[in-house]
Amino acid sequence: MRLEKMDRLERNKPRVYALIIGQLSQESLVKVRQMPNWDTFDNEGDPLELMKRVMFMATHLIRSGVDMEGTKLEAREAFSR
Repeated sequence: MRLEKMDRLERNKPRVYALIIGQLSQESLVKVRQMPNWDTFDNEGDPLELMKRVMFMATHLIRSGVDMEGTKLEAREAFSR
């Protein structure tokens, strides 16, 4: 029973990884892709590691007390230059 569950979890990793990637904004995806070892990490498709990176980005790279809508607009404008 446990082995079956572990096997099912392993098979579903790519789907979960794709789901998480699909929910990221363009700005967040750019930031995650700039993190070290992106190519290796992306090829592995580990959803847990992806969430760790997203959470790191959310807690360490986002400034608190900032107008988030204004910040998103600024990021989009800078990205499209």
